[in-house]
Amino acid sequence: MGKRIELLAEAGLLRLGERARSLLGIVRAGGRARGDQERGAKSREPSRRAAGLNWMDCLERMSLNRAGAFAALAFLALGFTPALAQSDDRDIGVHIRKDGARIIVDVNLPVAATAIETWNVMTDYDHMASFVSNLESSRIIDRQGDTLMIEQKGKASRGPLTFKFQNVRQIMLTPPREIRSRLVSGDLEASEFTTRVVDHGASAEIVNHGEFIPKVWVPPIIGPAVIEAETRKQFQELRTEILRRKAQSLAGTP
Repeated sequence: MGKRIELLAEAGLLRLGERARSLLGIVRAGGRARGDQERGAKSREPSRRAAGLNWMDCLERMSLNRAGAFAALAFLALGFTPALAQSDDRDIGVHIRKDGARIIVDVNLPVAATAIETWNVMTDYDHMASFVSNLESSRIIDRQGDTLMIEQKGKASRGPLTFKFQNVRQIMLTPPREIRSRLVSGDLEASEFTTRVVDHGASAEIVNHGEFIPKVWVPPIIGPAVIEAETRKQFQELRTEILRRKAQSLAGTP
């Protein structure tokens, strides 16, 4: 039983580095402690079960589909899903907080490109699937001035787990400063995000804040850690594409 918990935790925390190892240590320690308690207090088992399952019990019983789903939550909430990020993401500020069922996300991303260069990539919804490997399709299905309806389909993977997703979002643009995004339909209960582009002349800063409510249970400690890692990877991938296009423009290549 404890081994199954460890394997699931390792799959959900793959590539999180030192923080992942620390968190996995907590999971293992919790599993050992729970095993000791069970061996020493079997007579109290009925009363413990009657009081309800603790989070370690819930984690063990969570299916692989749900594990894959919560690993994909960051992808779904922010509306696009990047591929592997560059290794140097230490300057990206990501803060994830869980408030009941609600997940609160704050991101600060410096970009060595102008606000316009940054904006053009962030709002390139029709071509997003060409530079975001986890997206199978991304398209504008309706446009009324600066208000768009975006449909995206894709597949998010975390270790051996895979989760397909589809969502429709309303996007309200205030060029070239702000993007407001609201979930219309899809694989979340609700999602609202505001992304601002701060103009620093030769450089820019992306400031993202939002909240979403998943349809699946997100385990404490492990869940926010996985969402943080995926969010960081997502914004690093966005920056990589911005810088790639900037370099092409400077070189005069299409």
